Amino acid sequence: MACPALPLCPLAITEAERGISDLLKRFRSVFEKVGLPYNESIVVRVTGCPNGCARLYMAELGLVGDGPNSYQIWLGGTPAQTSLARTFMNKVKIQDLEKVFEPLIYSWKLKRKSKESFGDFTNRVVRHISE
Repeated sequence: MACPALPLCPLAITEAERGISDLLKRFRSVFEKVGLPYNESIVVRVTGCPNGCARLYMAELGLVGDGPNSYQIWLGGTPAQTSLARTFMNKVKIQDLEKVFEPLIYSWKLKRKSKESFGDFTNRVVRHISE
């Protein structure tokens, strides 16, 4: 899910709706690269500003526009939207997203508990790293 962002919203500072299909293709490429099955998925939401119109603060992986072609990364929401995400990184340039996500996705593949969602995994593992 993505908010309309540029060019429709005067608050947007980067792309969301117009860029989400490309972002999802890039995430799927990371899945393929690390060897995850095609039926695996992550709830991804993108907004062009911090207002959160696409409810990204509940997504397993949220991207919040924090500058031109730059995003703040939020992790830890759950597929059923019963948990809030937390800030993971700031000012990640769009061309560097794979550098951030590939190690996370690979760790999820190797270290998750049986059928553990990406959001639950990041709550369990990444939270302890950032504390």
